[in-house]
Amino acid sequence: MNSPTLLLSALALSLAAHFPAEAQSKKELLAKVVKVQQAQIEQFGSMLLQSNLAPMLQQVSQVLRSRVPEDKREATAKALDVELQAFRREVEPALRASAMKNAPEVFTSKLDASFNEAELKELLKYLESPVVKRYGPIAAESQGLLAQKIVADTKPLVESRMKALDQKMAEILGIKPVAAASSAKP
Repeated sequence: MNSPTLLLSALALSLAAHFPAEAQSKKELLAKVVKVQQAQIEQFGSMLLQSNLAPMLQQVSQVLRSRVPEDKREATAKALDVELQAFRREVEPALRASAMKNAPEVFTSKLDASFNEAELKELLKYLESPVVKRYGPIAAESQGLLAQKIVADTKPLVESRMKALDQKMAEILGIKPVAAASSAKP
């Protein structure tokens, strides 16, 4: 074998040996990115529960105000809250666990296709930054506070428009709205 062929063979072996190490390194980086985001992934499972409960809780609140006598509302609300908390204790851990079980597959495939190793390292530096770690909980808390303020500011408008919409839809469907049906009873 001559010297250029030997040099090319050595270079090819060196490159072949280098790429699997890079792939392993990238695989490790992908796993670390998912691990760093564990709290947000678990929180996503909780948010799914909340978003699915919100419409039902709104309906329950309307029924509580319109159909339950005022003197029984507080006790009824407490009983409903006990059931809701029991439901959350049972379902929320399963949603969080499912989010954590499925996140690696979902995130790693998307991240692997979208980022090279250097970009993943940069992303990890960002995610592990003390500033980002401090900002995450503050942002989540701020969003919750903002949601409360939006609800407080718009509640009268939204409730009145919801009642009007409910009445209009009931009219179109040819049925009596819940409030009208309960007030029509002797």
